[in-house]
Amino acid sequence: MLATLTTIVTAQLDTSAAQAAEVVTFTVNSTALIAPDPSCDGAGGECTLREALESANAVPPGADVLINVDERVEGNIPFPTSSDVEPLMYKGTTAGLDADGAVFWADRPMTIDLGGRLHLVPGASASTAAFDLVTGIFVDAENVHLKNFTNWFSSATAIMFSGASSGSSLDGGSSIQTANNHTDRQIAIWAPASDLTISNYIMGRQNNPDYDGSIVIEGTAAKRSLANITISNVTFDNSLDSSTCSSSDGRGCSAHGINLQAGASLDGLVVENCSFVNFTGSRVPIDASSGGDQSNWDIRGNTFKDIRVSDSVGPTGEGYAAVRLPTDETFSGSSYIRDNVFNNSSPASQGKQGLAIYWNGAVSSLTSTTPSTVFIEDNYFDGYLMPVRIYQTGTLTVRRNTFGPASGSQSDPKDEEAGGTSTWAKFMFNNWDATANRNIRTWHPQSATITDCVLQVKVEPPTSGTAPSTPVTLDFYWTAANQAEEYLGSVHNLTSATTVALEQLPRSAGHIRLQTQGRGATDAQAESSQYSRTVPVAAPPTCQPALEIDLRGWAEVPSGATSHDQILASGAIELDDAVSVTSGTPLWFTYTVRNTGGVVLREVLVRDSQQNPVCQIEVIPIGATAGCARQTVAWESGE
Repeated sequence: MLATLTTIVTAQLDTSAAQAAEVVTFTVNSTALIAPDPSCDGAGGECTLREALESANAVPPGADVLINVDERVEGNIPFPTSSDVEPLMYKGTTAGLDADGAVFWADRPMTIDLGGRLHLVPGASASTAAFDLVTGIFVDAENVHLKNFTNWFSSATAIMFSGASSGSSLDGGSSIQTANNHTDRQIAIWAPASDLTISNYIMGRQNNPDYDGSIVIEGTAAKRSLANITISNVTFDNSLDSSTCSSSDGRGCSAHGINLQAGASLDGLVVENCSFVNFTGSRVPIDASSGGDQSNWDIRGNTFKDIRVSDSVGPTGEGYAAVRLPTDETFSGSSYIRDNVFNNSSPASQGKQGLAIYWNGAVSSLTSTTPSTVFIEDNYFDGYLMPVRIYQTGTLTVRRNTFGPASGSQSDPKDEEAGGTSTWAKFMFNNWDATANRNIRTWHPQSATITDCVLQVKVEPPTSGTAPSTPVTLDFYWTAANQAEEYLGSVHNLTSATTVALEQLPRSAGHIRLQTQGRGATDAQAESSQYSRTVPVAAPPTCQPALEIDLRGWAEVPSGATSHDQILASGAIELDDAVSVTSGTPLWFTYTVRNTGGVVLREVLVRDSQQNPVCQIEVIPIGATAGCARQTVAWESGE
């Protein structure tokens, strides 16, 4: 029988640590604005949201504070009117607080979870003068986490994060106006806040001025820098329930999405997995045109749907693009607009939008190769006259983007590569003049054929205009007509005319066109051309995958031979019926895989009954072989 061992451990309690782990909880038990309850104090309790916040703000540092809502409570908090604004409004001099204060104030680290059940909704018919310039909730401390704020409106800014709110967040909720609640800004973020996250939220349709929006990022005269703001899984929904926008009906209104104001500069902006729906007039999904210098942006994986904003994309007009980068400002670090879908292809009766992405930068030299540190890549565009236009940017990399059949493109495809200003309205990508990528000309295809299930394209450098710096990378596209609908692959390090082979075949008969990436001033930043003329390509033949595998065993393999090729060349003894080995003898097996089919094989996984898997071979070209090896020991039958 096992003995029982008892160990007694004694320790002195650390009261300071215990205090730090304390959680003070306040539960909101009413939709009333104020209903004083003496049981709601610094130790927690049940009370209105107003009293809960006042008591929470007074909790000493060291404790965690949680404000939640009783599950039986749901409804609208009465918004203050003109008769009670003065006694109810918090006042403050903090930069960014609207002039008449805030209904609620969070002044220490805490978590406020309203469960989507407690709302702040000014009456749709009330005069704006009754509560002019009143913030809904003012976050004025670090690490304040707001959760599930649904139908949360105010006369000016519903949710405001001050410059002292670093580390705070808003997660969850939906505030879509179905009446005009006079909200100018759903969320405002002020410099110099940092490390803020807005996530899993739905907002839109505010009847707001041109300079406001759903999320406004503000600078001040003294402080304009912010850092590390993430906007993730947010839907900016301006779907119209009415054909007009009026002072009494927010359902017909379209609001800005993300708007940078007053020279705000952001080091680290992430906008990811967001949806921007139905922006009209002068309302722009992402408008940074009034911002300052920026750095390290990543706009990725978002969807822009039915963007019908006003545009003037002529030679002198900037237009209201879906994404407008800061006018006359620069970027540093590395910034990306990538993996987004800009889909404006229907309804066709509304016409095409002018611009999807536009940047008028700060580089005026016609020969500048200054890296912009901006990359526009792997996006899909459809339904735009000029999806991407850049001006005064220096070197800016635009690559591997694809364009649907409703995208703008020259009716004569060779005009696409020519540049100039006479045909500005229909370019898939436009270096407006030599201040952007030196307005380099692209290499172009001469012919395209498919031989032995390989696409062969004869290419040559441009014969006029500014040539890209070599060596170049050529990006190849297939199109049914004259866009660049599918990316087929790239060929690198070309310096002169040649015929190149591509593994990826076009899906059907159509055309091949190129875009050129020239060697930039730095290895990281290529200079990008506009798109080339097209050449026809026939439908590809039926190309089926097939392979053969050869398994061989080896004994007396030298110690330095551990790979497939090393073992085959090592002089080891191959195992066959005439060879006998002692149990326990080290052995090797090699697996030689030959591509006998008509397509390139990728990620070939080799398995056997003793070891699964043996290895993965990344790529095997048509007709080529590749292999791997594994070590084992001999054993007797029955062991």
